[in-house]
Amino acid sequence: MNSNAARGNGLKVFLSVFIACAFFTNFYMTTNDASRFSLTVALAERGSLEITDILPEVTSDGWKMRDYAIVKRDDGRVVVLSDKAPLGSFVAVPAYAAARAAGLPMPWRMFIVSLMVSGLCAALTSLLIYRSAPASWAGEGGRVALALLYGIGSPALFYGSIFFSSSLTAFCLFASFISMTALKRGEGAARAAALVGLLAGAAAASDYYAAAPAACLVVYGASFGRRAAFPAVAGFAVPIAALLLYHDAAFGAPWPLSYKYAALFGQYHSSGFFGVSAPGPEGLKRLAVLLFGINRDGWGFVITFPPAILAAVAFRRYAKSDPRAGAAFAAMAAALLFINTGVGWFDAYSARFMTPLLPFLVVALTGLDMKRPAARAAFAAASAVSLAVNVVGADRFMPERIWEAAAGAQNLAAAALAPFGVSLGYGNFAFLALSIALVWLPGAVALRRQRKDGKEGG
Repeated sequence: MNSNAARGNGLKVFLSVFIACAFFTNFYMTTNDASRFSLTVALAERGSLEITDILPEVTSDGWKMRDYAIVKRDDGRVVVLSDKAPLGSFVAVPAYAAARAAGLPMPWRMFIVSLMVSGLCAALTSLLIYRSAPASWAGEGGRVALALLYGIGSPALFYGSIFFSSSLTAFCLFASFISMTALKRGEGAARAAALVGLLAGAAAASDYYAAAPAACLVVYGASFGRRAAFPAVAGFAVPIAALLLYHDAAFGAPWPLSYKYAALFGQYHSSGFFGVSAPGPEGLKRLAVLLFGINRDGWGFVITFPPAILAAVAFRRYAKSDPRAGAAFAAMAAALLFINTGVGWFDAYSARFMTPLLPFLVVALTGLDMKRPAARAAFAAASAVSLAVNVVGADRFMPERIWEAAAGAQNLAAAALAPFGVSLGYGNFAFLALSIALVWLPGAVALRRQRKDGKEGG
């Protein structure tokens, strides 16, 4: 395939995922995202870190305020701050400022911020997967399928439609990994290694627990020799230093983490290292539920991403093709599994703290031998199931008011039709399918015409 056609397909992948995320993006904030969004509002509106009076205003009345930190200032004032790692809140400021300048009401500002941070990151990660997947694996169709599997057929779709940290964190980690390409080629080693570290550090500034897989990537980058080691570590130190400065400004000291001041500290973060400790029987049981459980409040990670099983099977073959990358993948997976024994919970949809691993699992699928019919059939079946589960899941979880939730009703089509008294249920998904089909239709028509002309010319 020529470069123009590849760029065209990359753009279509990006647009397809971005449209899918937009279709499910909320016009409201729940518990986790309200804390993060409140900091964005405080920064944009007041140049402040305090969210005392903002948090109640932006939290949906269908959800309780639980995610916040409380700090007593030197002057005796008790203030409320966000208890989240702050990168997402800072990144969202331009989008919020633009929406405010356009005169959009608060629900639309919430929509724009969620889409332009989480949705954009999901689409960009899908694009990176498309560009990094080898055409020799399963042709151009295979590259497209892998990218869309991540963006629409995995929990990345859900987390690309809400203002949690998951989508931004996954993008930073995977972009760090992709930056290794220049190191492998020996091109601009210092710059590439610095970018590896910088993006890995950004992931930790987006989600504290992502520091573990981020460190794995820094070690991976440093393994390319002394010319790469120092820039990788130095690059990692930059966002970490910025994170500590934020802690000092917000909480009066660069350490400990904001979780120390969180209202939920006693419930989730008081044991071990902010909730992370050696897993006992209860921790292993929790991990099993997070991976394979199904209940009213959450679906397990493997349930929401069946191709994870195929990725595990394909990993050995993938690791043989790139042993260092395989070692980094294995270390990241082990770190996240360990973290989930202590602090993992469904929290919104699937095992949230496993979602940064998703793009790496998708890449590991390239270890499947697609020349074998059984491998092709297994990949197609797992992808189809995963697509169906995640489109339903993106709509199913975290409605504005749980008691008003209805099947197929948490999306743009349902919101647009509701004033007219029209309720299509899951039929609303037809609008999403049509929108994505329109993205790919011109290329399909052109390809058909090209093939027809070729036959006539032959």
